[in-house]
Amino acid sequence: MDNGDNGQVTVPELAGAEEAGPEPDDPLLKFSLAGVQLKFSVRLDAQKGLTIPARGQAGDWILKLPDGRPGFDGVPEAEFGSLALAREAGIVVPETRLVPPTDVRGLPEWATDVVGDAFAIRRFDRADGGRVHVEELAQVLDIPTGSDRAKYRRANFETIAALVGALCGQAAVGEVIDRIVLNVLVGNGDAHVKNWAVTYPNGRTPQLSPAYDIIPTVLFIPGDDLGLKLNDSRAFEEVTPSSFDRLAVRAGWSVGDARTRVVEATQNVLDNWPTLADFLTRGRYKRLTERLGHLALSRAVRG
Repeated sequence: MDNGDNGQVTVPELAGAEEAGPEPDDPLLKFSLAGVQLKFSVRLDAQKGLTIPARGQAGDWILKLPDGRPGFDGVPEAEFGSLALAREAGIVVPETRLVPPTDVRGLPEWATDVVGDAFAIRRFDRADGGRVHVEELAQVLDIPTGSDRAKYRRANFETIAALVGALCGQAAVGEVIDRIVLNVLVGNGDAHVKNWAVTYPNGRTPQLSPAYDIIPTVLFIPGDDLGLKLNDSRAFEEVTPSSFDRLAVRAGWSVGDARTRVVEATQNVLDNWPTLADFLTRGRYKRLTERLGHLALSRAVRG
């Protein structure tokens, strides 16, 4: 798989046909935490802070309100903490903030009555007041996402790595590995094909977008899994450095280089793990930390 002389990219094959069908024995109904949060497009003003844009203006930040349902408190803090950890581990993420809804000018009154901080993230499809073209990998692969199952079943992480490598270059495959490692360690089961994207800052050359929508879903969805398959498995607990061998081959990397990258990425996340303690409750931080002991990936690196 490579770029042809005409500049077109050969799209990797999708996951096997069986992936497209239902899995009656799957007890977990996957859904996106991000998809059920109320969101607003807002602008950052130097004097006024975050504000709902005036008519005809485009927002340059996305604001996600706290989820008021029982058991889903703290989602904004969990997402903020996960992206802070990603940033400390060397993964490119957008600028983020935690803000009280009452500090955002122009929100409807009902939105300011929610309990807890809102999560704000700078949009990477905006720059210098204009739009930056962005394509989710679901679009690139022509995967319909009207049904939630399609975005989890019609591709796997090998497909994502191969496509990113073809579009953005071999170095970007390493970034894919880094993000999968982070997802395994924090327990993010929401890294489906709509949560991977490429941007075109100069209008022509694709780049892997900053990481986004990284949430420790295992804290809110008991029994959650990776969502997409890696080495034919969705189980967080089964991921090891060798789980990336097939991904490496499909994306044009050597198996040895991929395993080395996995170990380095795992160590980077573990070295910066205490970052999460600043944003999670003590109980949730303890649960995620104790969970590391059940993950083959963290055990393989820690020894």
